[in-house]
Amino acid sequence: SFELSVMALVVAYFAPFTLPVRDATAVELIAYYVLINIGVACLTSVKAWKILNQIAFLITAIVGGIYALIHGYTAEKSQISVLVWAHAAIFIWLGFRSSQLSIQLDTADRPRKNLLDLALIFATPLTAYGFLYLIHFNERIWQATFSLIFAVIFALCWQWTRRSQRLNMLAQSYLSLMLIFIAFIPPILLEGEWSVIGWAVEGLLIYVWALEKHLKVAHYLAMA
Repeated sequence: SFELSVMALVVAYFAPFTLPVRDATAVELIAYYVLINIGVACLTSVKAWKILNQIAFLITAIVGGIYALIHGYTAEKSQISVLVWAHAAIFIWLGFRSSQLSIQLDTADRPRKNLLDLALIFATPLTAYGFLYLIHFNERIWQATFSLIFAVIFALCWQWTRRSQRLNMLAQSYLSLMLIFIAFIPPILLEGEWSVIGWAVEGLLIYVWALEKHLKVAHYLAMA
């Protein structure tokens, strides 16, 4: 049942902290959480149990994130970065699949469920990027590269979902994320007044593109 699944999930996340010897490295704990989240993805890809996705994301981000920041070592940052990308991939998929199931079920409380989907869709990449940014602090090339990778991922997702009218909300969300990650790049790579100029030019280009394509989301983001 759903209640038993929630209990089992919470127990699984906190099990490492109940062991007599609690000396797991940051890499080991985050890798363990990857395995749990793969299990969650398998379950909620079939059943529309959105709350499980939210619980999994929150515990992974808060508990796993804090543990990694406290116990992680510089020598492990490459491994931790790979694991962060693994978690991002899992939850990006869950955001998409959860939205897809909501459309198929067509339940009366869809607005509330759409809000949960949007929270996961936006929180996943932004949180993952936040951790990657901290892991590679003062490494501008890596920070800009990660932002570009996310932008490309959501550009592809947008191109794919925009073909379906039923996935319009999802397509608009992916478009917003693509533009957000593109907007991160100039201030990362440029310094001082050049950063401001870069943002202004970027905003102008996005605005012109939005007018040409008649995209309200891009229009609002360019104005922001």
